Amino acid sequence: MFTKLYYRLFVHQIRMSQIFGGAPYLWNKKCSKIYVTNYSKITYYMYGFAIYTFTLYIGIRVLYIKLYGTMAHIGFAMALFMCGLFDCSAWAVFMPHPKTFANSANAFLKFGDNFTSEWKPTFKPEKDRLTYYFDRFILSLAIACVTCPVWIGLHFFIFPTNPAYPFSFLPPSYLNTWTYLGFGAYYTLALYGVWTSLMTVGLMGATYAFMIFSVLRKDLMGRTKLGYSTLNTLRTRENLPRVYRELEILHKYLIFSFDHIIIPTQSIATQICLSCNFILITGWADLDLATASILILWSCGGLSVWTAFLLTGSYIFNQGKKITASWKYLDWTRGDKKYMGKFKKGCRPLAIRVGGYFCVRKLSVLKFWQGIVRGTFRALLALKKN
Repeated sequence: MFTKLYYRLFVHQIRMSQIFGGAPYLWNKKCSKIYVTNYSKITYYMYGFAIYTFTLYIGIRVLYIKLYGTMAHIGFAMALFMCGLFDCSAWAVFMPHPKTFANSANAFLKFGDNFTSEWKPTFKPEKDRLTYYFDRFILSLAIACVTCPVWIGLHFFIFPTNPAYPFSFLPPSYLNTWTYLGFGAYYTLALYGVWTSLMTVGLMGATYAFMIFSVLRKDLMGRTKLGYSTLNTLRTRENLPRVYRELEILHKYLIFSFDHIIIPTQSIATQICLSCNFILITGWADLDLATASILILWSCGGLSVWTAFLLTGSYIFNQGKKITASWKYLDWTRGDKKYMGKFKKGCRPLAIRVGGYFCVRKLSVLKFWQGIVRGTFRALLALKKN
């Protein structure tokens, strides 16, 4: 299911996150899987403490600038604060159950490869168009992980006394060649930690979405207009329940490992988009190019990433219901249909759920966009009245 290019990029991302503290995972070359050690968890928790401390610091600076500064000064500080909030969410993905997440990720990769080798023996991922675009997307994540920290880090070297940085309130004597270069290097390394964490989460999420789309799209359906790309023996009484149950269990355990951050992340993504939009609209004339570009990046990035997540969740929910409902169209004997009817009663439709009170559906996407648009216009109306 996955190409050699994908695995090279996957290993590269895991190793980068290991070096800069973006994730608690190591790569086992012999077994071709990720794993966790006590030392890697300790270093990851230390990195998390540093990120939360930085986010708290920059949040205090944002409040101070809001009270005593100008819109031009608050823009970049707000962008860094949003960056810290996003990274806190990414850090929290792996934090509670790092081993569970690693085992789920390894099992999903193995399931994808086994599914392809067993049911698509003639499939060549290098010649598949969907796989080609997926590889290019993963490549773009890898490039962004290398280049974006350098691009954002240059802001400090150009504007070391920006209100977001400590040299803006420290005595001028503290800013010399050694402190300038030292803090610049530390700041750039910290940005690499932030981006490796974000891109590792993005890589895992994109891999899951690609694999779930490839499997659920048509091959488990009882009837489809798209045609099948797998052997017909997959859709038999012996094989179809087994494959579907494997997918259901893997999906359940993967969602369990990160469902605790879904609702907080949606709140953060909404607030980030609203804050960035408000600053861009009200203070556009006062913002420098770097600040404006970063605010646009976070606004568009938060909106697109979370929309993609909600669309993936709604697709899984709708397709899961269609799959179980389509089994009645399979050309089976009466006994096999009776057996599958009983099996279907024990199947809970695939979905991204948080406990029993939140489930990602199509309506979730509309509500998210409604909140962004309504919140932006309310802020503008309030500004106009003032």
